Amino acid sequence: MKSTRAGRERELEANIAIRKREIAALEQEKSELQSGMAVENPKMREDDLLASFPVLDYCGKKPRQSIQRVSVEQYGNVMIQLEIAKKAIDSQNQKDRAEIQELHRLIREQEKKQRTFTRKAECLAEEAGFNIKSLTDRGCAGALKMQDYKSDVSLAELEARKRLVDHEVKAAKIIAEKKGAAIVALTKLVEKRRSTIDDVDSLYNQIRVVDRDTTVTGEELARMKADMQAADAWLESRADPSDSVARKIIDEDSATIHGEKEQAMNEQRVPQERVIKAQEFRIAQLEKRAKVVDRALKKCGLSHEVDKIVARGWSRREVEVPEIQEELYDIEKIIPAQEKIHPGIYNLLLTEKERAGRTVSILTISAKEKEEVIAALTPHLNQLAAECNVAIQELDDYASKLVFSEEKQRLQALKWVREQRQYCAELLEEKALLVKTAE
Repeated sequence: MKSTRAGRERELEANIAIRKREIAALEQEKSELQSGMAVENPKMREDDLLASFPVLDYCGKKPRQSIQRVSVEQYGNVMIQLEIAKKAIDSQNQKDRAEIQELHRLIREQEKKQRTFTRKAECLAEEAGFNIKSLTDRGCAGALKMQDYKSDVSLAELEARKRLVDHEVKAAKIIAEKKGAAIVALTKLVEKRRSTIDDVDSLYNQIRVVDRDTTVTGEELARMKADMQAADAWLESRADPSDSVARKIIDEDSATIHGEKEQAMNEQRVPQERVIKAQEFRIAQLEKRAKVVDRALKKCGLSHEVDKIVARGWSRREVEVPEIQEELYDIEKIIPAQEKIHPGIYNLLLTEKERAGRTVSILTISAKEKEEVIAALTPHLNQLAAECNVAIQELDDYASKLVFSEEKQRLQALKWVREQRQYCAELLEEKALLVKTAE
């Protein structure tokens, strides 16, 4: 028995060594896959796109270079480079997605093989009759040495490498998401730069127009300056008339005329300003009334009818212009004491008001009728409630009596059953005595 158990243990250790060699081979394939990956450590990865496209230094939340350093003349070149970089990033993202999918497939295959080998090892351990976890590293090393098998990779290291591959796959996903976000940011930046270029072009056009106007104005100023210089020279060539009586009279008359002109302008400006304020107040008042009337018409559903009435009336309407100028400055006519409204609109609103009044009166009458009906039905309801309570009480009494009678009948039945059982037992005893007597 002991020799058979020792043989089974040696066979199990040999099988475990074989499985570990297979795991080592899988680990070697995994390391080869890792060496073929484009990224071994996401933190140490260097993106070739950043080296190929220096214009990407202006992109991102924390760009390496500020976009404000780019001059306006270089905007077009930067936009073209950004579009080329966007296409390159799209193609690189597609390649990365394909590589990530392939790595996921290979990892799933390796995990499936590893689970298969683990289940086989556990089955062999169960058949051998001992726990595989109880094998120490020294016992495993002795078994490997006895069977001349060598393995440099342990299950813990395999799990650690598997976790490393999973971490790298997650990092690749994060990089792909960041690239997608960078593409979106680049797209927004391109759109923003295009709008900036359009604004710059419009500003350049405005600057050219202003330069042309400035040139024309400068020429006019030069011409006027030449005319002024000629007039000054002509005045200097003449004798000084400041001491003459005619000159003083002309100056006094000019000052008087200027004073009268300013007084007349002030007298004219004050009523005009008053009229303007009154007109503004009247416009605001009419707009407020128009909003109120429009809201009332929309609530009543009369907008289409009002549009037809106003359209017919407005086609025959003529603009009335006051013939007397004093009427233009009459505040009472600008802000009348009595408000007016279109007859058609007034009639529609009056009809709607009357209809609403009739509806309210009908509703009031129906409400009163309902209240009277409720008041009439209340005594009947109380009577029915009292009758229902009496009926419920009777039903409760009847149910309690019925339960009591059923319980009484059940007890009588149980008593009869016990008596019948006792009688049967007595008969059986008599039968047994008779049988014994007959024997």
